[in-house]
Formats: sequence, C-alpha cells, structure tokens
Amino acid sequence: MMRFALYGHAIMRGTERFTPRFHECRCLAAAEELTAPHGSIVARYFDLDREQQPGTSRRGRPTWDQCPQARALTQAVGTDLFDAVVIPELNRHTFHGVTLWDFNAYLRLHGKQLWTLGTAGPVDPTNPTHVLYLLLFAGVAAPSPPVCPQHITDCGKDGDAR
Repeated sequence: MMRFALYGHAIMRGTERFTPRFHECRCLAAAEELTAPHGSIVARYFDLDREQQPGTSRRGRPTWDQCPQARALTQAVGTDLFDAVVIPELNRHTFHGVTLWDFNAYLRLHGKQLWTLGTAGPVDPTNPTHVLYLLLFAGVAAPSPPVCPQHITDCGKDGDAR
C-alpha cells in the first residue's frame, strides 16, 4: 500500500464565506476518495494565503518557497515518510513561481509520484491526455523538455529559489 502526502492550498479573500477548515476538509475528502484504493494519507500540508499579504509576489500571491507548508513538503520529499504527493485542488496558483512539471521531476528524482484528481493517479508528462487536462483545467502549460528540478532542490535546502 502506498503512503501519500496531501498538499492543499487556498487563497482566502476578504469576502470569503468559507473557513480555512472548510477548504482543508474539502481537500482531504477529495484526496481520500482518490487514494483510498491505493493506500492512505500519512502526512498533510496545507497553506492558507490571504490576499495581498506583505512580502508576496507582484500579484499578491506568495511564491512556492514563501508558503510554509509547501517548503515543509519540499524538504520532506527526501525522506521516507511518503511515496507520493496528492494535490486534489490543483490550479494555476498552486505552484506559483515553480512549475508543476519541475515539482513532478523533483518528486521522480526522489522516487516519488505526483497525483491529481484530473489524472486519477500519477501525473505523466508524456501522456497527452494528462498534459491537455492540466492545461485546460489547471492552466498548467505543457512541459518543455528537459525539465530541470534544480531550483526546487535549492528551495528545499535553504529557501533561495533560483
């Protein structure tokens, strides 16, 4: 049975009616539905961002290395804690400043997989259906070979994304 780490990310707006706990529970429920036949979620990482935080990028959203749980997840990739990362609510802001393809390559470098609801399992950058789904529904541009995860590796070690 596989061990999964869950990553969730929500941006709360001033008029948001839902609580951070609601977003986290919705993410967990979707991730459990996807992963239950294959294993269990053994670690959870959930970042909650408020619009226009000080120290964020130009568009008001923190970059991947500015999100504490994303950083913790990146650092945990090199451990034996989990076999795959599941991101149930993937959107164009999830990997702000880092591409999904770079993160996927970083996981693969460590023998791990990236799972999303839309791919119903591990993301495969050579699968045209996965690439099209991620482009249409998450705004993720197609990978441009070769995908180099070096700046993610650097981010996970000392916080200086390159």
